[in-house]
Amino acid sequence: MRLNEFPVMQSRYVQLLRVIQCIHVFLSITVFAQSFSQSTPLAGFNINFFLDLGMVVVMQLLIAQVKKGRVALAVNIHQLITLFFLILMALMHGNLANPGVVAFPISLLLVSIYTRQANYLIYFSIVFLVVMGLGLNIHFGWLAVSNENLGTERSHLIRLLAVFSFTGFLSWTLVRDLKFAYTEQLKERERLKTAKKQIQQLADTDQLTGLLNRYGAKNKFDDLLKKTDFSRSSVLLLFFDIDDFKLINDQHGHHIGDEVLLVIGQRLQHSMNEDAVISRLGGDEFIIAFAHDSAFHLAEYLDCLLIEVAKPIRIESAAMEITSSIGVAVAGHPEYSFAELCRKADIAMYQAKEDGKNHYCHYCDDLEHAYMANLKLLQGMQEAVEKDGLALHYQPKINTATNQVIGAEALLRWEKYNPAAYTADQIIPVIETTNLIHEVGYWILRQACQDCKAWCDTGADYPVSVNISWRQLTDKNFASNVKQILDDVGLLPSSLMLEVAESALNQEGSDVMSQLQQVKAYGIKLAIDCFGVGPSNLAYLVDLDVDELKMDLGFTRKLNSSHKARSIVTAFVKMANQLGMQLVALGVEKEEDDRILRALGCVIEQGFLWNKPVPANELGQLVRY
Repeated sequence: MRLNEFPVMQSRYVQLLRVIQCIHVFLSITVFAQSFSQSTPLAGFNINFFLDLGMVVVMQLLIAQVKKGRVALAVNIHQLITLFFLILMALMHGNLANPGVVAFPISLLLVSIYTRQANYLIYFSIVFLVVMGLGLNIHFGWLAVSNENLGTERSHLIRLLAVFSFTGFLSWTLVRDLKFAYTEQLKERERLKTAKKQIQQLADTDQLTGLLNRYGAKNKFDDLLKKTDFSRSSVLLLFFDIDDFKLINDQHGHHIGDEVLLVIGQRLQHSMNEDAVISRLGGDEFIIAFAHDSAFHLAEYLDCLLIEVAKPIRIESAAMEITSSIGVAVAGHPEYSFAELCRKADIAMYQAKEDGKNHYCHYCDDLEHAYMANLKLLQGMQEAVEKDGLALHYQPKINTATNQVIGAEALLRWEKYNPAAYTADQIIPVIETTNLIHEVGYWILRQACQDCKAWCDTGADYPVSVNISWRQLTDKNFASNVKQILDDVGLLPSSLMLEVAESALNQEGSDVMSQLQQVKAYGIKLAIDCFGVGPSNLAYLVDLDVDELKMDLGFTRKLNSSHKARSIVTAFVKMANQLGMQLVALGVEKEEDDRILRALGCVIEQGFLWNKPVPANELGQLVRY
């Protein structure tokens, strides 16, 4: 045991030295006073006086060494001086009846407390030999001894040796246990410190990437705000989200997704210094927060960061190019909270995704207003779903060759609890960014199937068409859920047609295509909506058994003014006929458009020329010819 490991014992040792110092001061004063009581004062000064003064000085020097942290040096010097003077005192008397011998047990106890075990054994051995030698001197008379009677008998030697032995053993045992207790206490304290540190680290750290988690990031962000001089700098927070990360998990498995998160975390960590706050908030969301001044080239840094993150990643046999979207928010004063700045950067990040992904966007008040408007829409839509505030209207598809309704497209209407008279064109893009699209989508499917079953029971045997978002197709249970709805309603699969935008078929990942193929396997019909304006990849027409192509209304509107538009429509008609598909012209509003379409061979039309969308109970009255 080292004395400097125990501040309490170190303090007690200093107190002991001061007590010894005071004793020697008292002794020196006593000697000095006695000298003046004699006829010749200077004759009273003997070696004891100078020894006492010397000990006062030595004790002060030892105290100074202890305070400087040189505890071991002070203890060893003190032991040697004590041992020397006690032995000298004992030898000067030559017998066992002297203060030096009486002080040996006390010194043994002190040595056992304040020194190591090896030093104690050496000290005890020397003292034992001195006492033994004094006893033998009395017996054999080697040296002249003082005239005190105490200690001249052999029995005194035996008793003293027994006392020394017992005192030595007792002090050694007592202090050994005391040291062991202190050592165990010290170890336990260190274990508690280590455990507390580990618990804190676990509470602050993301277990997958080793970065800070949300809790740890908040604490470090608060420290960053306190340290930043806002008169010259500001704090920047970057909110990262990996683009289409769900597709990575679905394509390659979650273990590959975890490895991707680990790589991205390492790249972000290498992009900044140690003072920056780098955290994985959860899922595929990361943040970086740091202080910067006006000399910092933010745009250049963000461009480099996007490039760094987008470097190809190869894990096992999977090779991926990952992109990310970044939202940027700035704190210009220390009153900003971590949650507030994250929220603003998050809003900007979603705008970056809407701008095309692999992009960054700075937060501004306009984004805040748009975000709040969307939030209001989502809250209202949730209320409408829960309180039956939604309805479906239907727009018929007309076969102009027979003048018959051959189908009807279900269109969403928000009739109740609509805070700002939102239209379907405003609703769908917003709810499509949240899981609410699944809840609303299944409601539309069930209601459309129920309405179709009702008109089929009255003899109107034509299918209902329902628009499906690509986000709905990311649900692995989508096809089976649609089949369950059909079974619940009692509607034949051939009476339902799902319309999917052409752009949805080009989403990365296999979920969209696999779900559509499963839908077709159930006997449900499939239509491609907005055909002709999506990315130019027609390979899906080979992989999917498509029943209907719904030509984008942009072609219809240009028929009367553009020869190229008419040529393209002609090509569409021929392709549809060759592939055994039905071609539908959308947005037919004028008689002239109808005439041209018929002349080009497109006989299936949908638009305001025939009818606006109406409730299901009015659909039977819409056949015009």
